[in-house]
Order: sequence, then structure tokens, then C-alpha cells
Amino acid sequence: LDNNVKIYKSSDIATLNSKKNLILEYCDYFKCTTYISGPLGQNYIDINDFNKRGIKLIFDDYVPKYYKQINGNFLERMTIFDLIFNLGKESRNFIENS
Repeated sequence: LDNNVKIYKSSDIATLNSKKNLILEYCDYFKCTTYISGPLGQNYIDINDFNKRGIKLIFDDYVPKYYKQINGNFLERMTIFDLIFNLGKESRNFIENS
């Protein structure tokens, strides 16, 4: 990981705690120009709210790619940490070529 990366907890970010607009509040805080959501986001995200803020909205239907996991059968949709712990230095190559 880049040593210049700052990790935030959601409690570090002042919001109105409005569940409906929480994603937009995070986007505003980080001055996002693009937001990527899974396909189910279409069920609750108001596209017009993103358009009004000039934030490009992408609904991505992620298809997991198989990689060798140390402990048995492949479990899909794990975090990036699972990939890194299983592939180590080869993780970057896997991501770039997938």
C-alpha cells in the first residue's frame, strides 16, 4: 500500500446521519467525481441527486475472478485483503491482468 494513503472511519466524517443521503455526504466530503456501486444500488440510489452534484454514477456488476486461496475451496466476493494474503506479491499482476 502507498504510505501516503489515509484511512478514514465513518465516525471521523461529519454527516447529517441521513441514511438516504449518506453516500452523497461522503462523496461531498471527499470531493468525488465518480461513485461506483454494485447493481443493487439501483434499488435505493437516486441518480438525479448524483447528477445534480456532477458525480458520475456507475453501477458495476462485478464478476469474481478465481484465484488460489490457501484454505480450500474458492470463496468469492472476499475483500482485497483476501487476495493480497493469498497471492502476496502476485496480487498486483493478478489485478492488472484480470
